[in-house]
Amino acid sequence: MTVLDNDTFLIRLSEVFKAAEPIGRKVLLSMKRYTYGERKLIAKQQKETTESSSEAKDVSSDMEYPCLFRAVCGKTKLSTVVTTKDGNKFLNEYHTLLRGFIKMKPKDRKKDKEKKAVRVQKKKATTG
Repeated sequence: MTVLDNDTFLIRLSEVFKAAEPIGRKVLLSMKRYTYGERKLIAKQQKETTESSSEAKDVSSDMEYPCLFRAVCGKTKLSTVVTTKDGNKFLNEYHTLLRGFIKMKPKDRKKDKEKKAVRVQKKKATTG
């Protein structure tokens, strides 16, 4: 899985949504904090600070973490890393894209009425 730039990721994601819709496939989306190689970096920085001074401070508190976005549909896998400075722009475009392709199923009112009728009948049977 290669890491794409943000604009290419959004374009390819829209293509994946268009291809998956007629077939009925699901597109799985995930987002998490990107921490590749962070442990080694923090360990190295802490080692340097302990050698230079007796006080060890929390090195990871000053770091800004990018986000990793992934999309999987069948064998198609996409990913991108979004930095904090590009975050708002990317999230607005991502949100617009999702609103265009995700379809909400309407709530089935008939089933709700049937369940309510069954509850009322059970309540009458126990009290009456």
